[in-house]
Amino acid sequence: MRISEMEDAVTCSVCSEVYVTGSRDPLVLPCGHTLCRACVTSVKNAATEKPLTCPICRTCHPFLSIYSLPVNFSLLSLSTTYLENQEEHCAEHGEPLTYWCRHCRVGVCGLCILTGHLRDGHSVVTTATLLEEKKEGFGADAATVIHAARELHQKTSSHFKAALVRLMCLSVANESLLEMEDTVTTLQEKVQKAKNIDHILTHEAHLKELFPTRNITNLLSEINTFESRVPIGITMERRNASAVPATARIKHDSGYTSNRSGCSSPSTNTGTSLRESPVASGLMEQSQARTGGGTGLGGLSCRVHMGDGRHAHLAWQDDHLLLYALAAAGPDPQVLIQFSALEGLLERDHPVVFLELSAGGLHLGRVYIRLRGHMRRAQQFLALCVGTLGASFVGSFFSRVNGMDGPGETLIGGKYYCQRERRFVAKGLIDGLERGEEYGDDDKAGLLADYSGGNAKHDTLFGICTTDNPGMDLVIPVFGEVTAGMEVVSAAISHHPVTDVMVSQSGLVIPTRLSQDPLCSGMDVLSLG
Repeated sequence: MRISEMEDAVTCSVCSEVYVTGSRDPLVLPCGHTLCRACVTSVKNAATEKPLTCPICRTCHPFLSIYSLPVNFSLLSLSTTYLENQEEHCAEHGEPLTYWCRHCRVGVCGLCILTGHLRDGHSVVTTATLLEEKKEGFGADAATVIHAARELHQKTSSHFKAALVRLMCLSVANESLLEMEDTVTTLQEKVQKAKNIDHILTHEAHLKELFPTRNITNLLSEINTFESRVPIGITMERRNASAVPATARIKHDSGYTSNRSGCSSPSTNTGTSLRESPVASGLMEQSQARTGGGTGLGGLSCRVHMGDGRHAHLAWQDDHLLLYALAAAGPDPQVLIQFSALEGLLERDHPVVFLELSAGGLHLGRVYIRLRGHMRRAQQFLALCVGTLGASFVGSFFSRVNGMDGPGETLIGGKYYCQRERRFVAKGLIDGLERGEEYGDDDKAGLLADYSGGNAKHDTLFGICTTDNPGMDLVIPVFGEVTAGMEVVSAAISHHPVTDVMVSQSGLVIPTRLSQDPLCSGMDVLSLG
């Protein structure tokens, strides 16, 4: 298309102005002719109560609304191209402005150069040369801005992650202090009613344990000394570190909560303690939203929210911030954090999860497991610890012990409750799970391995090896390793029958100051200084 023809095509037939986005959009009338929005508006206003008449073919268009007329986007795109390629002309000589004077910083034509700019010693280049220089310079400047923006984004993202962790720790500390206040109030009432000196002495002992409470003191210390540093990597080598088990009584609940996958986990009584003395252990595992007690402390409850409406509660145990498995939402908390926001806090290569085991109503303790995050079986195990795919390990029982009292002794479990089938199953929840000896490892204590036997109906079954088996290799996929709590696994194996051993709770460890975490070592951190 020649320039003159393009100019005619992109110009309004009434005002001879080139179509541009906005007030001069090319609007198509019902008769097929195109006018700019300004001219259609003008014609419509001039017609007052009469029908709009096309100024080209004189066709009447009654009951026409300008806002209902379609925009000719093809013509608008053509006009944009026309304007971009249109040369500017010298106002004095009428010649194209094909040169640029660096001294005057204006476009000039050939006659302008001869009549003044070269004579006065000005530096003149062609507009094509200047265009390439500007493009190259803009690219370099843009790269600098992008680099600076990415650095700042990394810092702001790290600060956000740090603030998120601080918020969760503060929430847990606040709820724990409210639990402490309620406990002291209850002790006061019991002491006033006591008729036996031994009861009063017991209550006094409990009160002394509350001041100071180690767990709460450590948590407050964690918050106060929290430096603006956020972990970006994890490599954990230490395992078999000592856990901090606690003894407790568990109230069993036979109810189940549904989930989006059709499978579910047994619901837990949120008012049930997992310790004989919740006062001595410092923090309640299942604390509810609070409003404050007699001292006027305000409640600040924080829960992690899943898109399907389930919530996960937080707790500070063993000097770690723990996220418990998702369950049916309780009372509305003051703060809800989307689960997706936590994913940036987690180390994908080696996330740490935990299982809390109980048997016959007795709380055996907590087992921490470092997963090999790149493996699909590890990802499935993490999902069952937290319940992100609907079902979780909570409420499931271990099934057997392989090689009892011998080398390679292994505790086997891994079922979950399926609401659809109304029973515990071990069907895989994700596809592409690893199989075969290429994913094996040395047969040693603490390893977490696949015990499905290659059967897809048993793909969530796992085994925790409790004793070394020198010279032998596991020819099944190994996808994790116990980092603390092996004595809890041993206690579970020693319980008879082992089928009474239950996963009373499970969840995920949220990293705080990972460089000082006894469960993890050699972790990189990102300084925000």
